Amino acid sequence: MKNRLADSASNQLAGEIAGLSSLSVKHLKEHWRSLYSTEPPPRISRELLTRALAYRLQERALGGLKPSTHRLLERISKSPTSRFCAHHPGSEDRPRNGTDPRMAREQAPGHRTR
Repeated sequence: MKNRLADSASNQLAGEIAGLSSLSVKHLKEHWRSLYSTEPPPRISRELLTRALAYRLQERALGGLKPSTHRLLERISKSPTSRFCAHHPGSEDRPRNGTDPRMAREQAPGHRTR
């Protein structure tokens, strides 16, 4: 998003983004439908809805990610070795730092097991 906006357009974008916080959830979802041309996720939080709308407004005004970045993200998301990949076995069960928090607690000095 390297494109620069004129001051007036920049102020308009900033105002539009700031105005999102005053909208009701119903109006935020209507705005989602107009910007994304899809239904919003049914259980999306107000905060995430607002952030996604702000991103889309910025993306439309300033441009989106470079095609090379899109390709990189696609490649990473489809990689069978990616721990963020939905089809990677056990990706959702694996602890992020490589240790099981229950094991760390049991190995802590002074911890008594039942």
